[in-house]
Amino acid sequence: MKSVRSKVLVVVILMVMGLGAAILLISRGIYEQYKELKISQCRSLVDLAGERVNKDIRQLEENAKTLAQVGYLYYKGKDAASAQRVLKSYYQPGAVAIGGGIWFEPHKIDPAKKRACFYAFNENGTVKIDPGFETEKYDYLSQNWYVTIQRALKGPGTVAWTTPYFDEQGTLTLMTTIGAGVYDEQGNFVGMSTMDWALDAIAESIAQIKPTVGSFALFADQSSGFILALSDKNFTGDARGKSLKDVAWFDTARGSEALIHYAGTDYFSFKRTLDNAMTIVVNVPRAELFADIEESLRHTLVALALACLVMMLATFFLLNKLVNRPIAYLSQKAARLGEGDFDTEIRLDTRDELGSLAQCLNQMARDIKEHVANLKNITAQKERIATELGVAQKIQASILPSIFPPYPQRAEFNIYATMQPAKEVGGDFFDFFLIDENRLALVIADVSDKGVPAALFMMIAKTLIKNFAMLGLDVCEVFERANRQLCENNKVDMFVTAFMGVLDVRDGKFSYVNAGHNPPCLSRAGKPFEELSLPAGFVLGGMEQTRYVCKETTLEIGDRLFLFTDGVTEAFDSAGEPYGEDRLMAALNAHRSEDIRLLLDDVNRSVRAFTAGAYQSDDITMLGMVYYGP
Repeated sequence: MKSVRSKVLVVVILMVMGLGAAILLISRGIYEQYKELKISQCRSLVDLAGERVNKDIRQLEENAKTLAQVGYLYYKGKDAASAQRVLKSYYQPGAVAIGGGIWFEPHKIDPAKKRACFYAFNENGTVKIDPGFETEKYDYLSQNWYVTIQRALKGPGTVAWTTPYFDEQGTLTLMTTIGAGVYDEQGNFVGMSTMDWALDAIAESIAQIKPTVGSFALFADQSSGFILALSDKNFTGDARGKSLKDVAWFDTARGSEALIHYAGTDYFSFKRTLDNAMTIVVNVPRAELFADIEESLRHTLVALALACLVMMLATFFLLNKLVNRPIAYLSQKAARLGEGDFDTEIRLDTRDELGSLAQCLNQMARDIKEHVANLKNITAQKERIATELGVAQKIQASILPSIFPPYPQRAEFNIYATMQPAKEVGGDFFDFFLIDENRLALVIADVSDKGVPAALFMMIAKTLIKNFAMLGLDVCEVFERANRQLCENNKVDMFVTAFMGVLDVRDGKFSYVNAGHNPPCLSRAGKPFEELSLPAGFVLGGMEQTRYVCKETTLEIGDRLFLFTDGVTEAFDSAGEPYGEDRLMAALNAHRSEDIRLLLDDVNRSVRAFTAGAYQSDDITMLGMVYYGP
């Protein structure tokens, strides 16, 4: 098969076969993408419904808390007119709640009155105060909603919900009530504020969610098992008010999405749990969801197959006519170039790819001549870049503490730290410094990238943390302020995991905060190392409004603290196995009684022996501290 014609024929046949296989792969990919799109649309529909209800829930919770504050002001000042005016403002037309009030414990407002309350409601667009709730006829103190909320409240600033119930005395509707407590200065419960939330309209709107004809929805209070709405045509009778136990397909342990089989049909089941423990579930028949996709895919495959066949036939004839002669000519000229005759010129007056190839060959001959001259310039540029990276490495090393022991005049503690960057410069950093005469700060962190960008971000994070710490702020506020600064104009979407602790050398009190970092290891006076209990914390530079939780412990004389980044536990050997936490703990405990510098050196040797020359994929940073007492 020496002729170009025969080769073109073979190529066209192979192209037809390849395109046929590609069409099958593409069609499968399109099918899967459309399936995921359909599922995503259903997921978004359920999420939107859940978010609409959650928005009302959050508004009700905030309103209940505000009314509780109004109740406290009334309790202190007894200004009934102001309290009623604020209460009525929450039930104007369009408000989420249909009614609510402020209720007090016996004799808290007037020693001569057992009951004292305000209740407001919207009647035909007019907000009214109902005085009947203070009478003996309606003893709110013994009502189930009052007792339930009072028992569930956890203190000032908290809210509690009742389970859904039918209001048989007033609105004759399905509703639930949220309440917030009113407390005096000593924290004693003196009353509560409540908001009544009608559920009929919400339940009806959720029951109407139907991504396909055969879809159906469930709206229920999962904590009590109370069904609020169910549009399942296979469920006999009215489901409202019945128990979730009567719903055969419902499983409380199931996740947010699942494929279930019910009544002979496969359903995609989408579940969302609301902020007040209510649950929305929408079940969509799998066959209905993908019916239009499968029909469209069949038509598309037929059209693509016919189009490819016609295109391949036309391509064969055109290639046979337009390619053979130019290729032969190019072959001759290319042979001349291969022999080293770079002064030869290829003349091919066509405007297709072969003409472009001829121009490229001519340009290649000219470029080869220039290549030798340019090679010297390229070499010089590489040397300059290497020099600049070396300077960057020295700059980074200079901003990290490097003199050990760092405080030879201090006998209360000793510190040692090391960092081995994976590239010329790294994204890890450690720091320690004296905030004042008695407080020592320890910091270790890991930027989400490596190389020069991570090093620059690292310098910013290190500077922010130290500057805020030197202001004398507590460790939580240090991280919160540093996080806000890092989030500003963070267009590269980088973040930092970090751990910071402050040791009072006088009594060993150790306050610390965590931002998504590895838990440090603590050895108590010669005992084996164990992980230090960490508060949950999000990374620095991720979300501007993140709040952090501080924890405290007390270090005794001889206690040792070991801080590290994930480059230690995620150091891989040649087989791809990580060093891991178990090996780290074994290395620490094998040498826990040694000098802190020798301890870190032993861990470093253990990591190097494990990796045995394998590529270092991440920065390896460690910081150790031993507390000797005041």
